[in-house]
Amino acid sequence: MADAADLLCGPDGTDPQMTRLPLFGTKIRVAGFGGLRLSEQNGLRAIDVFFDRGYVHVNGSWTTPRGQAAYRGPVKNHTLHEVPLPQSLMRGELLPRVKELLGLPATASLQQVVNAQEAERQRRANLAACEPDKSVA
Repeated sequence: MADAADLLCGPDGTDPQMTRLPLFGTKIRVAGFGGLRLSEQNGLRAIDVFFDRGYVHVNGSWTTPRGQAAYRGPVKNHTLHEVPLPQSLMRGELLPRVKELLGLPATASLQQVVNAQEAERQRRANLAACEPDKSVA
């Protein structure tokens, strides 16, 4: 099913409604291997993927309440968890996307990606420490 989604949603697809979903095959693979809900996948950030440990840290989900703006909210049942994924999926499909999201060149090494992720995690931790509302994680 994921391979079919890659064909339908890729740049050579014939249906314009489908070609706007270029990562749909990857979403199916993440759901199949890791059991993540669509909202949890949409809530993943580049800093939530741990390539050196082989898992993604699920700590939020994308929520769209009726008649309101969408936002990144808590996971279902407020349970944070780590989801192991195969290295082929992590390095073959998630790594190029994380490079893109972090503004790194496509030729960046895995260590450069891990370093950029750690710098971004630290930047966010520093921002949260300055926040007057200490409930902000």
